[in-house]
Amino acid sequence: MRPSVFYRVITTDGGAAQQWSGYNLNVFEQYADGSVLYTPARGESVPVTCAGAALTVRNGVTTDYRAVAAGESLTIPADGYVLWMGSAFTATHYYQIPELGRTVAMEPYLRVEDEEGFVMDGVTSLISGAPRLVKDGAIETYLDPGFTEARFTTSITPRTAVGTTADGKLLLVSVPSASIQQMRELMLQLGCQDAINLDGGASTAMYYNGQTLATPGRQLTTTLQVFVNP
Repeated sequence: MRPSVFYRVITTDGGAAQQWSGYNLNVFEQYADGSVLYTPARGESVPVTCAGAALTVRNGVTTDYRAVAAGESLTIPADGYVLWMGSAFTATHYYQIPELGRTVAMEPYLRVEDEEGFVMDGVTSLISGAPRLVKDGAIETYLDPGFTEARFTTSITPRTAVGTTADGKLLLVSVPSASIQQMRELMLQLGCQDAINLDGGASTAMYYNGQTLATPGRQLTTTLQVFVNP
């Protein structure tokens, strides 16, 4: 699916309701009409590249709110998070200036209903990939914006992919060299009803049953891990 996941910080203490949306999570890109939620997973701090305002939450309570300028650095509390909001974001007529000392909760939500029926119920983690390789049991050739470069299409390079079969099996696949078209054909041949390409090149890695089957060429920032109880 292609869910449009946002994150909202919403008051829960019974007072006058306030809420703010984070359009992105832990990304460096900042723009005037956007907002980014930074958690300790991003690190201890993050640079400000676009003027705006920052709301800090610690232990579920709003503790600081201030204007920030490009060139500053935001401290990310180990016991909370910070929501950066661009100057155009905070200038809208519906924007609410945060009150300090409020009890809040942070939760992901879908900005718009997903056209393929994806819902957030029961989701504990998400991983993204592109381009899509197989959809509903057929090769998918649509390329998402930002994934039309040769390294995502025609280049022959180590690649990884994940797919599901009609009988509910999860397939994790690693190959030493392939183009995206070859990955489409491979995942279809393996019986996938749906499959997507994951990061490749130096990021290609596969570890199974105590053995490293494909060694990455760099440190990995995101991994898909499956644990099976004996």
